[in-house]
Amino acid sequence: DEFATVFLLMFNGGEYTSGWISLFDNKINPYSETRDIILTEGQHPLTAQRANAVQKILLNPIPVIKRWNRVLYPHMTDQTLKAIIQKHHLMQGADEKLAKEILNNRN
Repeated sequence: DEFATVFLLMFNGGEYTSGWISLFDNKINPYSETRDIILTEGQHPLTAQRANAVQKILLNPIPVIKRWNRVLYPHMTDQTLKAIIQKHHLMQGADEKLAKEILNNRN
């Protein structure tokens, strides 16, 4: 969920995050969900917990995005890193310096 939230924030400016959070809407009965998780040995937290975690990220996304930048940038194409450098001021939490460093190390 954290990765998906960061990805949406980085490349869509968070445009789709509210729609994604609505998927976690309280339409799911927490009691039946808990029972199902126990019976299937599910690994995900409850839907309400997931929605709260995403909303918490949205309140202060920059530290989370910066942490993920270190993981994601080395796997990005040169073209994507160049776009980050050129448009870093438009991208929430973009790290122009890290993008340049990774590109320089590739060449």
